[in-house]
This record gives sequence, C-alpha cells and structure tokens, in this order.
Amino acid sequence: MRRFVFGVLLTVLGLVAATGGVSAKEEKSSTGWTGARLYEATCARCHAARPPVEHSDKRWKIVMGHMRVRANLTAEESQKILEYLQNSN
Repeated sequence: MRRFVFGVLLTVLGLVAATGGVSAKEEKSSTGWTGARLYEATCARCHAARPPVEHSDKRWKIVMGHMRVRANLTAEESQKILEYLQNSN
C-alpha cells in the first residue's frame, strides 16, 4: 500500500513539474487588460490604490516612473496604467 501511494505521489509531482505553473507575470499578462484593471491588480497589492484625481497628469507620470520599477511592470503595462490615470483625473 505504501508503495502504491508513493508511486501515485511521484506521478502527480512529476506531472506538476512537467507542466509547470503559471507565473504571476504570465497570469497578469497585459494583453487584453485595461489600464484600470492593471492599476487595481498591481497597485493594490502593496498599498491602497490612490484615486486618479489625487494627482495631476505630470505628477502621475513621475509616480509611475518610480512605481513601474517597484511593481516590476512592463513598459506596456505602465503606459496603460498611466493613460488610465491621466484620462480619469
């Protein structure tokens, strides 16, 4: 019985390893995501997302320059978020 359970466990682990998991970056792929959704998903991870009206267009550009690096955003994701923020304030 132990051998059977061990065999099943190894098989399951092997399948998981072979198929791999979806990384957070792949799952969060910017394709098809709106700037608003990206903003909610990435900014709210670390702190409360600020309302777009809180800053001017110029200030949001500065903020996104800093946050892009910290949140590990692609240029496309960062641009979508910036456009959302600037169009919403």
